[in-house]
Amino acid sequence: MRKWADFLLNFDNATETLPEGENWKTMHEIIEESPWGTGKTRKVVMEALKNDEVECFEGYKRQDTRLVRQRWYRQK
Repeated sequence: MRKWADFLLNFDNATETLPEGENWKTMHEIIEESPWGTGKTRKVVMEALKNDEVECFEGYKRQDTRLVRQRWYRQK
């Protein structure tokens, strides 16, 4: 049982892993700025990602009291 307690304490103390550099945006931020709706914006970003026009960073950010997995995107 002690292993679980140690695991949970270490997980709770884990740090954020945020992208370095400038111009990173979450999909939510991109959708807010987009002239299109949610579906088309996601489709366009995923197509640009596939064409290597956009890069993606997967990390974690602290939201309230927990770590939340998050993806950030930026144009190359």
